[in-house]
Amino acid sequence: MDWERSSLPSSASSWCSRSSSSSADTISSNHKLRPAAFAANPAAPADINFTSFSARSTVAASTDILFSEAISFLQAGRTREAEKTLRKLVRRTSDHPLALSVLGAILVGTGKYDEAERFLRSAVKLNPGAHVALYNHGLALKALGRPDEALTQFTLALAINPDDAETLSNRGTVYNDLKNFEAALADFDKATALQPNYALAHHNRGNALSGLARYEDALAAYQRAVALMPGLIDSWAAIGLSLQKLERHDESAAAFETARQRAEAANARRH
Repeated sequence: MDWERSSLPSSASSWCSRSSSSSADTISSNHKLRPAAFAANPAAPADINFTSFSARSTVAASTDILFSEAISFLQAGRTREAEKTLRKLVRRTSDHPLALSVLGAILVGTGKYDEAERFLRSAVKLNPGAHVALYNHGLALKALGRPDEALTQFTLALAINPDDAETLSNRGTVYNDLKNFEAALADFDKATALQPNYALAHHNRGNALSGLARYEDALAAYQRAVALMPGLIDSWAAIGLSLQKLERHDESAAAFETARQRAEAANARRH
């Protein structure tokens, strides 16, 4: 299984400066959030001059306040309140690309892909140069089973920020889905060169290598993934499959047993 994750602001001072993740990236049904930058960047919420509101329209002032409030909720980890606030904002005005982008990212993170895609499509239409909106739009489209459109959005995002490891890894997962394993491998090679400790990119790279029947190399990639993130159950299972292909059956059985034990432990923690 390939992995991806959505992109969200994390603090008032750094919500417009980005650090990398994603798919890895998380399993598509279990997105994780990360700090992010938006190409169109008005003043950060902490810099809004509330004393100037009297000189501005009531609608503009109220949307600034709502957006600032939503970012504060995100800072506090209160994603539901942030979503509710952003929904209120976009009902008042449909031309706030950052609000649309952040709301779309939240919805990707909660698996509401149809709705996320609509908001992110609007955000990108308003600001075609918004790298993170393009990235999250790609995630939504991929989750909706629209890989060709997702590929386009990731490629547009990379035209703006070509050295973003998460976007490279997520485009690679689309290439994997399309069975274009050579192109996928090129993206994963670059992603892991940019971020050597990017566990999920190593896992996804293993999937591309497996698709190319390079099982020794795939095994090494999966082993690197679990060395960095021992809880990657999919990687343990993939190690087992790779060892099967290499006819190393005792080692394969041990890897599958590790995957089973870790899955049971994870399930027990959830309950």
